Amino acid sequence: MIRDLELRTLQRVRRYAVPRTMIERCTERRLAGDWRGACAAGRIDVTFSDAQARPFQAELDELAPDLLRWHLPRALGGRTSLATDDFYVLSLAERIEPEQPVLAVNMPKTVDGSQRLTLEIVEDARPNLDLPPRLWSAARLAPQRESEPWPLHEEGLVEAWRAAGVELDPQVPESRWGDEGSRLELLAAMPLNLAGLAEEARRMTSRYGIDRVGVYLSWNLPLGLEVDSQGRVSGAIAAEFQEVLGRRRRIGEAVARRPADPDLLRFGLISPGELHPLVRQALSLPDEPSTPPSRWDGVVRVRCRGEWHEIEQRAGGLVLTSHSDEEVRRERAMRGLGGAVAGCFAVQQAWSDPPGNGKPGWLPKALRSHRRDIFQRIRHGGSEALLRLLDEGIDPRMCDGRGATLLHHLRCVDPTEVLPRLLRAGLDLEARDCRGRTPLHVAVGDGGSPELVRALLEAGANLHAADLDGTTVVDLADHKRYVGYEEPDSTVQHNYQIVSEWAKR
Repeated sequence: MIRDLELRTLQRVRRYAVPRTMIERCTERRLAGDWRGACAAGRIDVTFSDAQARPFQAELDELAPDLLRWHLPRALGGRTSLATDDFYVLSLAERIEPEQPVLAVNMPKTVDGSQRLTLEIVEDARPNLDLPPRLWSAARLAPQRESEPWPLHEEGLVEAWRAAGVELDPQVPESRWGDEGSRLELLAAMPLNLAGLAEEARRMTSRYGIDRVGVYLSWNLPLGLEVDSQGRVSGAIAAEFQEVLGRRRRIGEAVARRPADPDLLRFGLISPGELHPLVRQALSLPDEPSTPPSRWDGVVRVRCRGEWHEIEQRAGGLVLTSHSDEEVRRERAMRGLGGAVAGCFAVQQAWSDPPGNGKPGWLPKALRSHRRDIFQRIRHGGSEALLRLLDEGIDPRMCDGRGATLLHHLRCVDPTEVLPRLLRAGLDLEARDCRGRTPLHVAVGDGGSPELVRALLEAGANLHAADLDGTTVVDLADHKRYVGYEEPDSTVQHNYQIVSEWAKR
């Protein structure tokens, strides 16, 4: 069951998270020897100068930003977003000494915000995760092996781990997280890359001169792996995270879990043409042209007043082709007076004018799917994707399933490029989602950049607008700075300062 749900999500990840245009541009820039251009195409912000980059030139020359993005772990749980708040070392060195500067990629801060990554030079003591070069270097691809049979049976758990090269201790210590049996059962159900775990434990202990590493499998299942002088790997479930994690090195999810692509192919959830070309090469599959996903034809049928009516999406919005202009005006007037709407008119309202009372309206399946497609493309494609969609004629007034407008989604894009165009299209800065939040609420409360917060304020957004809980933007900014964001240079602190200064005007 766990893997079934994950694979359905990963199917969407493969469709949206690394767009074909991104792969093509990254490849073009990488082959031209332009690593900065490749990073820009892969939506990776570089934080260091060319002079600072010289010690890491070998890594930068081999870095394939699109391949890195393809393999980075996801939040899952139905989301296609990247997992958050971790650093991953990207190094070709066989040995890394304590406090040695390393190249690292920094994951996004929130799952629903921008999917941009950051490439930094950090002291090795800072990140405790490490990605093997085969997951990000175009020059070091490794053939992907067939994964072990899955799921495992609890009674054969120790034997399965032993066959993969790990001597697993079946004794589970008492823990506040649950009884021993349930934790073993959970371990058996986890879709793990067992042979990869043993191989990665040896690589990391050798690279960092240590004898044990930790693995974060789930919130209640910390696992420690120890490698002896002969290269033998033993594993044990720990009672608490601190026993195996803390500041110790960890094996990341990208290595610990079963590779997604072979399973997606095996169950027919993707075709070889949908794989990243370098992944297809690692799987020894022939080149195959990518098949563009099918698109909605723009027409949906809706039951309205006892009949089937058609609604068409045209440039600028939904058109109720079965109703006259007079009927549309009459229904609009009734809705303005608080009257209920149904049929075609209810669909039109749910698409671009949610009630803002916590109850999103109903849409036909085809429109829901079309809406998900649009917002996924924006999340992973950023400003370029949104501007292209607007050029193609999507309705700029559309809302997502939570009543959020495109202005609420500005965290995913560069506001300097997109905000003026959305405002020219007539979008309301005070539009409310189903929690009563304005776009400024979302920017301040959910990790929007200081540039976005300032741009919304300069455009006239109301600092004192209250959501359904009565929380104003000023209240939210003040609250957020006390909840785990004490770093003086953090985005949250910058946003608090901007809001405070603006409130004094």
